[in-house]
Amino acid sequence: MTTLEDVAKIAELSRLEIEPEKLESVAANFSEILEHINRLDQVDTEGVDPVYHATSVLENVLAEDMPASPEMELGEVMDSAPKTRENQFRVPKVIE
Repeated sequence: MTTLEDVAKIAELSRLEIEPEKLESVAANFSEILEHINRLDQVDTEGVDPVYHATSVLENVLAEDMPASPEMELGEVMDSAPKTRENQFRVPKVIE
């Protein structure tokens, strides 16, 4: 069981501010997490190759880039935009 002192120390090291009335709830959550980790630690992984990335076992996960519609002329694309200048789209400034 995770003690309130453990939670306070972890919060201090993590630079977290935990309200005093929530310490017991957080301690219970920490205990559940640690119990789950202990159960995972008991799983027999003998003969199982390590996986370093969740998608490392997948191959060819990306589809080939294909145009969704027939090609459009540049002028047609620029004409459909609200604002353009020198074949570039003009957009509102979003960073001050």
